[in-house]
Amino acid sequence: DDQEINLDYYWFQICLKNIIENALSHGKTPIEVRLDVDNTYIRIDVIDRGESKFKSLESIFAIERNHSHSAGLGMGLSIVQRIIKEMKGKISYKSEPTTFSLYLRSKK
Repeated sequence: DDQEINLDYYWFQICLKNIIENALSHGKTPIEVRLDVDNTYIRIDVIDRGESKFKSLESIFAIERNHSHSAGLGMGLSIVQRIIKEMKGKISYKSEPTTFSLYLRSKK
């Protein structure tokens, strides 16, 4: 079924690109992108087979703020979280397998 969501395409693209690039840079193949729809959210999962030492999203954000263990500026996921929150959505993380999920409110 088709599902309608209301979002800023430009900023959503930045969020999804960041999550996928993180999987490519820090994860292990194969990398999957999945889409799931329910009555409340459209969920996009980015899953890789790498091993993550982080057990929670909060621990990842703490490392990012300290700029350690990162090839970039260490702000990507924090920016993604802020953008997704502005879109009335949320981000979640699971360590096994490494999965970042973006939840966007559906218009049902």
